[in-house]
Amino acid sequence: MKIGVIGESLIDVLTDASGAAVERPGGSPLNVAITLARLDVDVQLFTAVGDDPRGNALLAHLRDQGVEVTRGQSSAATAVARAILDADGHATYDFDVTWDPKFGADWPELDVLHFGSLGALITPGAVEVASVIDRYAGKALISYDPNWRDGILDADPQPIVEANAARADIVKLSEDDAAAAYPGLELEAVARTLLDLGPGLVVITQGESGASGWTQKATKHCPAAPIEVVDTVGAGDAFTATLISELAELSRDQVAALSKREIELLLDFASFVAGKTCERAGADPPLIAELF
Repeated sequence: MKIGVIGESLIDVLTDASGAAVERPGGSPLNVAITLARLDVDVQLFTAVGDDPRGNALLAHLRDQGVEVTRGQSSAATAVARAILDADGHATYDFDVTWDPKFGADWPELDVLHFGSLGALITPGAVEVASVIDRYAGKALISYDPNWRDGILDADPQPIVEANAARADIVKLSEDDAAAAYPGLELEAVARTLLDLGPGLVVITQGESGASGWTQKATKHCPAAPIEVVDTVGAGDAFTATLISELAELSRDQVAALSKREIELLLDFASFVAGKTCERAGADPPLIAELF
């Protein structure tokens, strides 16, 4: 089994409530890839970083974590996200990102290809990502996480989210993503709207309230287990990685046919891994040996 992830890698500059700052590797696709590697999955990240100390540090970190990296050509400096953590550990972000990777023509066989976040939003790179997704359509399970961030684009997120969801077999989004794309719409209605675009499974995470999953025939909500939150950085990405690792051996039709009990087991395990990530500082998902 091999999973590919395509999207940005960046440096998170985390500033806590006291004003202390620290730099850590970040970016939703990078976090997903590292979580997959820590879950003992063969994973390849298609990304781009600058030819600078931060970029070199990101590449070294990814390889140390066991992630195979395909580096797209880019003349831009390594992207930076500045995260301000409140007293509860929740982050708000400000971004300095240029996304214009140019990948080669040598693409491996994959069981799953995951995309989303800034890499599917910021042009011209988002066009390149879309072409790669189309290349794997019908050949690999496609997973999408909008991971929408305010301030990145001066645009309505709904048509962007819908265009990308229509390419996917699995869509995972947060309740904040849902509210950005469909303000005022109930989560059930958001999920049904996205399912009608073609995905077999839609999952919406709801923070401390848990997560819900929908197919056309089954629905299940799972509450979150109580945890002591240090911060929430990377928790959604850990959830996403666990979700797709558990579904990687299924076909598109099998994903769409998941039973209520299968959805429950899936969400419980993904929430468990995300919860473990919340109990640590920064995007630091657990190793598989720490889960059992």
